[in-house]
Amino acid sequence: MNYEVRLDIRGNVAWITIPKFESNTNSIFQMASSFQLVCQKTAQDASIRVAIITGTENEFFISTEGSPNIDSESSTQREINNIRRLVSEAQIAQTIANMEIPILAAINGAAIGQGVEIALACDIRLASANSKFQLPQINSGFLPWDGGTQRLPRIIGRSQAIELLLTGREIDAQEALTISLIHQVVPQNQLLNQIQNVAEIISERAPIAIRYAKEAILKGMDLPLESGLRLETDLNLLLHATSDRNEGINSFLERREPKFRGS
Repeated sequence: MNYEVRLDIRGNVAWITIPKFESNTNSIFQMASSFQLVCQKTAQDASIRVAIITGTENEFFISTEGSPNIDSESSTQREINNIRRLVSEAQIAQTIANMEIPILAAINGAAIGQGVEIALACDIRLASANSKFQLPQINSGFLPWDGGTQRLPRIIGRSQAIELLLTGREIDAQEALTISLIHQVVPQNQLLNQIQNVAEIISERAPIAIRYAKEAILKGMDLPLESGLRLETDLNLLLHATSDRNEGINSFLERREPKFRGS
């Protein structure tokens, strides 16, 4: 089967569409490899200011209930580094988190296992009303393996996260919104239009300022407050050297819409 991730560029917005794939080791590795290549192309294209990640079908976002399979009988014979490498090759979330541009998730159906972990690595998450979310790995005797145990509590809080991780229970879109796992619930037939609108709003802002804002928030959360404030100041100082800053000032004085160039 073809597990190739599709990249469509529409103006300044990249649409990254992950195909439905079987929850087995071979398909997970194939999809992850394809996804890495698409992210590289996206990062190298200076015209892209925002990316949207979604699934191919209305009832399905991304679902991997299992994990990359390592033969339990032979795993004791392998080097720990080799096992770590195999898991790393199947991981996607950190690639998403490392991208400088804003990444939006259009969750158009079931997000199960790695699907939740991929969504957690995105900056803004919109979900259709019929979507559902679950990290069921504990039910099979193992853990989330693509960042779920670390990103979930940072987003929804420790108390909510530990309950979902230890029970492995499924939640619907409304509960996901209530606990701040997602930002909006949208009727299914309006999801892609709505997330396109959000992406276009962001793409019209000053690209360098957008990237620095994302950096300040994400890096600052892992720093002491004093260090985070220093990071914010340093990034603001760097913006003073950009032509976009001058364009912002001039457009305000001239009472017109700014035309940011990302320089």
